[in-house]
Amino acid sequence: IEVDDAVHDAAFVVKARLAPGGPAPRNAPSAVPDEARKAVLGMADYWQDIANRIRRFEGSASAQGGIAVYGAGFYGNLIASTLRYPERVRCFVDQNGFLQGRTINGRPVVAPDGLPADVTHVLVGLNPRTAEATIGSIESWKNRSLEFFFL
Repeated sequence: IEVDDAVHDAAFVVKARLAPGGPAPRNAPSAVPDEARKAVLGMADYWQDIANRIRRFEGSASAQGGIAVYGAGFYGNLIASTLRYPERVRCFVDQNGFLQGRTINGRPVVAPDGLPADVTHVLVGLNPRTAEATIGSIESWKNRSLEFFFL
């Protein structure tokens, strides 16, 4: 019925209704059109590149320094699921007070001010359009020596 790409910054909101009489018959084409195949392969390459970049950043963190994931939503969980050594994640950081105090994969969700002192690397799981500004606005991190990964 409707596709809205403006109501949510990182998703499409779709309204749909089942056709009268049930689902329409499936008449799938026997071959995927070249344009669709290229689009799907391009998207797969994009996400594989992100996964490779996450793992390279993870590898750059010293064994002594802790890792945190900023963002307890979609992007943060995507990052966490991509890590080779997720047990190195000390915590998830989120400004959402409703998420703070909860856990994700057994790790606490803390406010930015609660970032443990031994964390040296932060994987930022925020919308790429706003991530750098959001991280730059965290006053309590301005005097810390932190390395950041942005999607």
